[in-house]
Amino acid sequence: SVCQRTPHRNRLLFKLYLEPGGSLRSVAAELNRRKIKPPRGKVWRLSSVRPILTRRKYCGSFVYGAQNGGKYYCMRDGEIVPRRKSDKTVEAEPIVIENHFEAIIDQETFDRAQAKLLVGKERKARAAALWAGHDMSFLLVLLVGALTSAGAQHAELATVLGTAAVAFATINVIGGYMVTD
Repeated sequence: SVCQRTPHRNRLLFKLYLEPGGSLRSVAAELNRRKIKPPRGKVWRLSSVRPILTRRKYCGSFVYGAQNGGKYYCMRDGEIVPRRKSDKTVEAEPIVIENHFEAIIDQETFDRAQAKLLVGKERKARAAALWAGHDMSFLLVLLVGALTSAGAQHAELATVLGTAAVAFATINVIGGYMVTD
C-alpha cells in the first residue's frame, strides 16, 4: 500500500514541480526550506525528488519487474538467482496492474510530470551535444594556433590546414546551435 504518512508530501512535490519554473532543484530547495523530511538522509536532493515523480504507484498502479534485478537477486535465463557483482541491472517490460492501490496523484498530474521530466532530459542531451561540439571546436582552434606558429617553415600547408580547421569548427558550432533549437 501507499505509505499513509507521505500522500500530502508527495502531492506537494508534484504541485511544486508542475508550477511554472518548477524544477527538480527548486522542489528540493523548497522542501528543505519547509523542513519536510526526505525519504532518506537529512536533506532533499535531485536524486530524492526524481524517484517520487516517476513512481506509478502514486497513481494506484502496482508495478512489478521494471528492472531485471534487485539488490540481492536478479533474473538470469528466466530464473530468479542470487545476484553477482558482474550482473547489470537493465530496464525490462514490467507487469502493471492498474487501480491496485488508492491513488494519491491523478493520472493527468502524473502524465504532466512525466512529460516535463522528458523535456528536461531532452534539453540536457541537446546541451551535452552542444558542449561536445564546443570542445571539438576548441581543439580545432588550438590546431590552427599550433599550425600558425609552426607555419613559418610550411606556410602553404599551414594555410590549407588552418582554413580547413576553421571551416570545420564553424560547421560544428553552427550544428551545435541548430541541435539545441
